[in-house]
Amino acid sequence: FIKENSSLGGVAINKDLLVLNSVLGGVIICDDHGTIIQHIDLKKGLKNNTVLSSFIDTNNNLWLGLDNGISYLNINSPFTYFSSSLYLSSVYASATYKGVLYVATNQGVFYHKLNGKFKDDSFSLVEGTNSQSWNIQVIADELLCANNKGALVIKDNKVDKILDREGYYSFKEIPGHSGYFIGANYGGFAIFVKTPGGLVFRNRVEGLYRSSKDFELDSRYMWLKRDQFLYQLEFTSDLRSFIIKNKIINFNSNYDEINTLQKINDKLYFICNNHFYTYSDEFDAFQEDIHMSDLFSKVAPVNSIVQDSHKNLWYTYDQHESLGVFVKTDQNDYKNVVEPFSNLTGNFVTNYLSVNYIDNHNVFIGLINGLAHYDPDFITGYTTKPKVFIRSFSYTKDTIIQGNPQQKEKNIELPYKYNNVKFTFSSPEFESNDNILYSYRLEPFDRQWSNWSKEAIKEYTNLGEGDYTMKVKVRNSHGLASDEALFKFSVLPPWHRHYLAYIGYFLLLVLIAYLVRMRTKAKIREHKYYETIEQRKIYLEKESRIRMEQYQLEKKVEKLNRDKLKTSLLSKDKELVNNSLQVVKKNKILNGIVHKLKEMDTDSINDETKFQLNKLKKSITKEINNNGWKDLEKHIKNVHFDFLKRLKEKYPDISPRELDLSTYLLMNMSTKEIAESMNLSSGGVELARYRLRKKLGLNRKENLTGFLMNI
Repeated sequence: FIKENSSLGGVAINKDLLVLNSVLGGVIICDDHGTIIQHIDLKKGLKNNTVLSSFIDTNNNLWLGLDNGISYLNINSPFTYFSSSLYLSSVYASATYKGVLYVATNQGVFYHKLNGKFKDDSFSLVEGTNSQSWNIQVIADELLCANNKGALVIKDNKVDKILDREGYYSFKEIPGHSGYFIGANYGGFAIFVKTPGGLVFRNRVEGLYRSSKDFELDSRYMWLKRDQFLYQLEFTSDLRSFIIKNKIINFNSNYDEINTLQKINDKLYFICNNHFYTYSDEFDAFQEDIHMSDLFSKVAPVNSIVQDSHKNLWYTYDQHESLGVFVKTDQNDYKNVVEPFSNLTGNFVTNYLSVNYIDNHNVFIGLINGLAHYDPDFITGYTTKPKVFIRSFSYTKDTIIQGNPQQKEKNIELPYKYNNVKFTFSSPEFESNDNILYSYRLEPFDRQWSNWSKEAIKEYTNLGEGDYTMKVKVRNSHGLASDEALFKFSVLPPWHRHYLAYIGYFLLLVLIAYLVRMRTKAKIREHKYYETIEQRKIYLEKESRIRMEQYQLEKKVEKLNRDKLKTSLLSKDKELVNNSLQVVKKNKILNGIVHKLKEMDTDSINDETKFQLNKLKKSITKEINNNGWKDLEKHIKNVHFDFLKRLKEKYPDISPRELDLSTYLLMNMSTKEIAESMNLSSGGVELARYRLRKKLGLNRKENLTGFLMNI
């Protein structure tokens, strides 16, 4: 190699391994005896074959200086990849058979000796398999391929015979039927049997013409997962037909579907959202296996599970198809390992997890672009924290490049008009640069850290004035996070929020406060002046009102006194009227007596009796008050003066005699009394009543006395 490719020196990886550069052939890695372990050139991914220098970094990875660039080789890794350069594409399964590794791909089955070195063109195509190969399995000591062309038996690295020409997915042994195997093909299922001459096709299984690669068998039933259904199938005794026992659409009360079926430690599990169930034939029900559910309780929902020959549980999880493994320990427990497989995330064939565990140094894992060789005992620095750097800080006017992380910019102050900023950050993590994730936080602008993302640029716009600290951290493909990288800067306030502006605002406020105070004092003085005037006005108005009230009160008292006096006079007048009436009545009686005495026949009586009668007549005549009627009329007019005045004002044509009649009627005097008072007969009184009614405009039905009382 040195002579043919013009070696240009190299570098020691460790005491046992060397890297040799060359002008024409890339680099080789060899041991101290000169045995070539690996040859890396243009075909393996180098930009070109001219390697001028080489360097081993602190992580024991190899850097190559080419004549037109730099290449990075992750040689400190438990993984080796075999891809298109070795004619491998999407790998669905792999198996070892008689010291040979067989790989089922979308282009056929390829093989390589396990004890040989994996060099260029070292994988070879198994003759007759150049078609889609879904699986490669060792069945009944024969190598059986589930191929698009049929069920193929491979022998001596070529197709020895075709058991059935229907396309197949996979094969499984039927429990309780030694030597019998079932294969899932494109149209359903078929039975194969082991004979002295090898495996042979026996029959197709009737009763179900659906198929899927997702099927498993327990001691009695075959379970098939297809679409959203789970089929529970039972064989007839001759294995020629299925009896469909059940068709399940909702696996549990939460209406969940089964993610996958898998046999673990010879027990069939139905896995649904990381809950593991087994079927009880006795109770015809599914029962959860708490131990297995607890084992996967802290894992994201799994997509598929495979148990290898060493009882380890390999699984893919989340939507990106990441890989993990529960390694079986000596204490019969499990240890979850995920860190080494972060570089494989997103590189698995969907729904086809292929893990071929040979020993503690050789595990082959199928990928969408080839085959990965994994050495579980390889020790690497998974616990080394990654580093992150803020590479640049840009704002409208300038960009600050952080070339040396030890250099710290001091007192970076931005004018307010340049408050739009941008940061770029990076991490010298080259093992799996595609899986490097960043998280950032600008304090105090951001309340919390951002979600992890691949974006290495962050912009902020319209930042307010203040002091800011940009914090960035990185997480590598192993899930380890770096320490925070910091960058501090300040945004100055705009001119109207500058401290000098605030001083001006303060002075202006003081001036305004002073002017307001002076204005307030003037207002207070003015208010007091007007308040004094108003109080004086109120006092005068109150005094005037009191005087007026006092005057009104005095008038009321005076009126009350007059009314009282008038009432007293009226009362006395009424009393006089009554007395006068009594006098009139008395005079009438006395006049009657005198008249009777005059009519007496005095001739028949003696002189003494006559003398006494005359004496009596004179005495009675003396007692008669001839002014009684005049006094009565006078008193009546005094008592009813207001009534007579109102009546005269309302009816001016009324005569004095009619006024007297109205007064008598108001006093409720009888017709006889009125006749005597007015010196009229009873008929004359009635006539006077009629004339009064006429003048007052009353009809016969209206009460005259009531009318007069309402005047």
